[in-house]
Amino acid sequence: MRQRAYVAGILGGVAALLVLVVVVLQFGRYDPSPPSLQENPNPAIPGMIAWWDTDNCIVVGAASGATRKQAYCPGGPATGGSPLNWVDAKTIMYVEYAAPGPQRVTVNIETGEATRSGTATPDKPFGPYGTAPDGTFATAFEDGEIWVTENGQRHMVADFDTSKNHLPQVVSWSPDSRWMVLFYQKPRSGYEESEVWLLARDGSVAGTLTKDARGWGSVGWWIEAPARGRSSAQTEPAASTGSVVRGRLKT
Repeated sequence: MRQRAYVAGILGGVAALLVLVVVVLQFGRYDPSPPSLQENPNPAIPGMIAWWDTDNCIVVGAASGATRKQAYCPGGPATGGSPLNWVDAKTIMYVEYAAPGPQRVTVNIETGEATRSGTATPDKPFGPYGTAPDGTFATAFEDGEIWVTENGQRHMVADFDTSKNHLPQVVSWSPDSRWMVLFYQKPRSGYEESEVWLLARDGSVAGTLTKDARGWGSVGWWIEAPARGRSSAQTEPAASTGSVVRGRLKT
């Protein structure tokens, strides 16, 4: 009888350990990323966005996620990660750092042709990371909470339930100040592989634009109308309140 009880105790301990392992593994596989915009495009997100991919190429795509293409690949030293600035609806500019000095590179995204002109410096940034063109500020707090400060009031608009060591970061806004650009790096992914998330100002809509962005915040957003202009996510160094539930957005 004692031997049976002893065996039963061992089996019970093993079972408990197995349950613990399963729980840990399940937690480790948890993905805080919003739904893929490439798989489920959202026409409510306006304009075009440009970013560097892990092939060191400039990718241009609809912010909605409906379309995308590699518009230009430098083919030289690693320059990916330089700020991408829209000149007009067909032209993107970035600065390439090489001897004898930085050069301004202008890319026609329709033809893929690039021209280089003498020494250049990036456009003057409009403000610190997380600051929108209209002055609204957004930032990430511990556990992946996104807070927006506007008109002197601060409120939480989203909670992505990430670890404190791997928070999504608000790196830019759309030119019309209605959408945020967030960069997120999964554990063990490193600088060379980031995700680009788009989040509505009120937290009502969120989506993953890409999971193979290179650099940190090197994203440019173009909206033809009603707010025409440029927004570069590589800046020096963000409405109504959305409902939030743990780990996902509630519309």
